[in-house]
Amino acid sequence: MNTTEEQHYQQTVGETVGKRARARVIVERREGDSVFVLDEEQPSGEVLEVACNVTGVNAEFRATVESLWEGCRLNLLDVAVTGDGRLVPGLVILEPDFLLDISALAECVKEYGTHPLYYLKDAFRHGENRAPLLLGNAVNLFFDEICRERDVPVDDDECMERIFRAAPLDFATCEGIDGAFFQEMKTQFRNLRRVAGGELQARGIYRERGLIEPAFICERLGIQGRLDFLQADPPVVIELKSGNAPYPASNHAAVKPNHRVQALLYQIVMQEALGLPFDKLSTYILYSRYTAPGSNLRPVPPVMAEIREILDVRNRIVAAEREIAMDGTGAASRVYLDRVRPAELITDWSSRRFIERYIVPSIDEFRRPLTGASALEREYFHAFHAFVARERFLARVGCPGDEACRGVAAAWRDSLDEKQERGEILVDLEIARDDSTRAAAPSLTLRVPPRDEERCPPNFREGDVVMFYERNAATDNVTTRQVFRGSIERLSPGEIVIRPRAAQRAPSPFRRQSRYAVEHDAFDSSGSACRGLYLFLQANKERRDLLLDQRAPSVDTSRVLTRHHGNAGIDDLVLKAKQAADYFILVGPPGTGKTSIALKAMVEEFRADNLDVLLLSYTNRAVDEICETLEQLDGRPPYVRVGPELPCAAAYRHRLLEKIIAPCKKRKEIRDAIDAHHLFVATTTAIAGKTTLFLLKHFHVAIIDEASQILEPQVIGILSAKDHQGNNAIDKFILVGDHKQLPAIVMQSRQESAAPGELPARAGVIDRRDSLFERLHRLYKHDPRVVASLDKQGRMHPEISRFPAREFYGDRLTIVPVPHQQEGPPVDFPRRDDGNPLERLVATRRLLFFPSRADTGKQNRDEAAIVAAVVAAYRALCGKNHLRVVPHAGGEGETSIGVITPYRNQIALIRQEINKTGDADDVTIDTVERFQGSQRDMIIYSCCVNDPRQLELLSNTVEEEGIVIDRKLNVAITRARKQLFITGNPGILSRSPVHARLIAFIREQGGFIEPFFLQ
Repeated sequence: MNTTEEQHYQQTVGETVGKRARARVIVERREGDSVFVLDEEQPSGEVLEVACNVTGVNAEFRATVESLWEGCRLNLLDVAVTGDGRLVPGLVILEPDFLLDISALAECVKEYGTHPLYYLKDAFRHGENRAPLLLGNAVNLFFDEICRERDVPVDDDECMERIFRAAPLDFATCEGIDGAFFQEMKTQFRNLRRVAGGELQARGIYRERGLIEPAFICERLGIQGRLDFLQADPPVVIELKSGNAPYPASNHAAVKPNHRVQALLYQIVMQEALGLPFDKLSTYILYSRYTAPGSNLRPVPPVMAEIREILDVRNRIVAAEREIAMDGTGAASRVYLDRVRPAELITDWSSRRFIERYIVPSIDEFRRPLTGASALEREYFHAFHAFVARERFLARVGCPGDEACRGVAAAWRDSLDEKQERGEILVDLEIARDDSTRAAAPSLTLRVPPRDEERCPPNFREGDVVMFYERNAATDNVTTRQVFRGSIERLSPGEIVIRPRAAQRAPSPFRRQSRYAVEHDAFDSSGSACRGLYLFLQANKERRDLLLDQRAPSVDTSRVLTRHHGNAGIDDLVLKAKQAADYFILVGPPGTGKTSIALKAMVEEFRADNLDVLLLSYTNRAVDEICETLEQLDGRPPYVRVGPELPCAAAYRHRLLEKIIAPCKKRKEIRDAIDAHHLFVATTTAIAGKTTLFLLKHFHVAIIDEASQILEPQVIGILSAKDHQGNNAIDKFILVGDHKQLPAIVMQSRQESAAPGELPARAGVIDRRDSLFERLHRLYKHDPRVVASLDKQGRMHPEISRFPAREFYGDRLTIVPVPHQQEGPPVDFPRRDDGNPLERLVATRRLLFFPSRADTGKQNRDEAAIVAAVVAAYRALCGKNHLRVVPHAGGEGETSIGVITPYRNQIALIRQEINKTGDADDVTIDTVERFQGSQRDMIIYSCCVNDPRQLELLSNTVEEEGIVIDRKLNVAITRARKQLFITGNPGILSRSPVHARLIAFIREQGGFIEPFFLQ
């Protein structure tokens, strides 16, 4: 502060008698320039006064203070305590658990004005394929390659080839990619080579000391980000930019406002997260497009006033996000988006000619889909935007009072004991093997120490996205250490192999003398959902009318089958799917072969007509099953799997898009390779992030499996996409699912998700948690031309299927029958030990219920022991009867075991118990959500309900035609082919009417068994 400001401070605030680095508080009320709060971290019940709008201290947060609401949380940083007990913070951070990305926040600062609405605008256009963005990504990869090089310099042509292979679809479809673009890439590569060869070292920056793309989570400031380059000693941050520096080019010290703000934010993050004071940290913007010496590396000195201003913008963004999220009607979305106009966003018109020529048209272009939409389309858009915003808000900060919805913030808000209690963290890991500097598929192998048996077993799976960091002290966590991100490649009791997102420079940044922690990372899909809603507004009118039921789906009865598909029932539904001109809904109850039979038959029919087919599903596991089906087609036609490598089963990785187009060196070769394939398969998430595919490939039909599990915003953009000619990228779509099985996972309640306004009456949108499948099925379920249902299941033995068929499908679900369904009620294990009561039960019964005692939390030791004992008895029987237990039974002499339970804690505990008497590797143990679409010969369902309140999580009910259907229970008990064993606390379970009827049904069959073998 200057002298005037100090005098004003003394007059308005008074004498400072103490300091606090931080106070996390909850707002009670605001009165003028004072905010009254309760201390959350040091609760005393005393209401504290916070002095705001103090010139030279925190006046930049005036807009933040005006946006506060009762119950919101604040981080107060650099706090002075006055003689009368008032708090005077230097920084005020609103809802710090809601992390904003630093790059996105910096883009709110332009040469022509700063405004938080840029963040909202950019969220709808995130991921667009534009030449400047593609050049920026390429240049960043160049810099990474140059930083990673060792004795042999990186060749620019080889490097450009690697860049091309890293984003082939983007290069093949982006407009503005020509010879000049590639020449610019080469120029910037050479500029980076020149800077790296001399200027960096001249400033005390050494590539061999640098970390590539290190990430930081700063809860104190409510932001997170990933740097391009960080040198630890002496501390240096470099952010690379491939675009223009400010005019004139001769001013080698000038930095664009958004770039400057990004550098300032990284400076304050380094100070708050790592304790690096400003005077110890050098920060540079590296402009790679300039060739003049001294023009590339430009220092950015810290200015606290500017940092406070951009953090106020951050707070205003969070307040807007929260207002949109909490307004279920979509009215707030409408208000905020209506403000995205030049008159509001542009506050500095000094470069009027430039602004009117380039900036105003770009803002108007963004507004055009909104202003050109019908009233119903806008209502749909805003209502679902509010729904998506609320999901995003809850996913980050958690649901108040809901233990199951802790949000991303649990990573720093929960203690180590709490995380270990849930099995959500691995600590004290040591490096066993470090291959992190390997350019292709880098990996880090960590030794997992023996676990304390009193702790919950860890809840990690292969393929999980994780973050890991050095943890050498109790205070080390994701907010105080550099964070690395990656995926679990392999997992065993003593070892975990992680594939980091970015390969590192040798020597590796991972120190062998350190210990490490691993936690789950979060994947935010809200961005693709927002973009999908925006794509809906840009869809062709006839497609928008179809999706909002403003026109009925049409059929073409002149189309006929080209071949027979096994039986009359399958032929009939394939013919209906073929005759549908717009869409077709196929309901596939459990075991009816919706993927292995119906989807396969439809693909065969469309192949016979030489149509291009896109096959989608919600989970990678379901996509693997589609791939398995495609491998069984006559002639095994080639197909393309779109998506990352690790989540894809090893058997299908040679079908990955990146593998197929790896030999391509030119854009035309990529187009030709894609044009040569007629079958494409992916998750909806992968395609939503790769809509550029539609610029290369027009699909005659898309078949979406598991469609009842996919929220409308997650699929609407795919169905709205256009091809390169502006036509619908997908001519028609087929939705395959079952609304009586698992719905989409949503954190909002039915009341919060109810559709507002005209949507229920005019478009059939009743509950925004419903899938598009459910909405269209509800609208046309009585039209046999558009909706069909499979009714013969070939999975469950009749003794198992009798209950779900009666309770959930009105006795309309019958058996095929296949051979195992024709076997008698007793299971036939002729060789058994009848002196062993449990072995005799497992050898002879198909349906059993083992009662358990209630435990605590999300694990039940009784049930884990019961499961392990049943598995051991089943293994013993298999050994005596020459059966081999395998993960997926499919051959003669093979059988399979699956265990379903609602919590990861219980999964880990069951795995631990099974490992005591055998090997759990050949037993599939998972949640009901991840079991949908799968089956096993023998299923054990551990309900793990220890408290009546957990019944709500165990069940998911829906009413149809007066029948209450528990969708989770339906899925759990219909995974079994030959035997189904259930264990749970009958007293608690019976409080659920459906579970009570199930227990009564099993009791009537004589299958209610006391766990005498555990006594």
